[in-house]
Amino acid sequence: MRGPCRRCGKEIEYKVKGTGSYDRRCVPCQTRDRRDARLKKMGLTAEQHEQDLADANGRCNACGREGPLNRDHCHATGKARGLLCLSCNLILGHAKDDIELLCELVAYLEDYEDIHSADDD
Repeated sequence: MRGPCRRCGKEIEYKVKGTGSYDRRCVPCQTRDRRDARLKKMGLTAEQHEQDLADANGRCNACGREGPLNRDHCHATGKARGLLCLSCNLILGHAKDDIELLCELVAYLEDYEDIHSADDD
């Protein structure tokens, strides 16, 4: 079945969903709608997210490295925080946003700083 995308008007072939109904949006509009719904849950608009991306200039808000950025969010409230590289986002996620744990890990690394320094020689 063919017809216009209900969001942008582009002529598309309608895809049948698992429920037997048709999704009357093109793939780019479906993707944009999913992203917008995710951002809305975090308390952001697409425009705010795009502005944050522009402000970040391709750099992680935590480590400053360049690369693809992920929207970080508070795991307790679901609200948006900054834009992080995958490594920084995974670290926070695995630590479950536990500041004490992260401080203990820093102290642990500092305890073994001499080992790290010896490798640099």
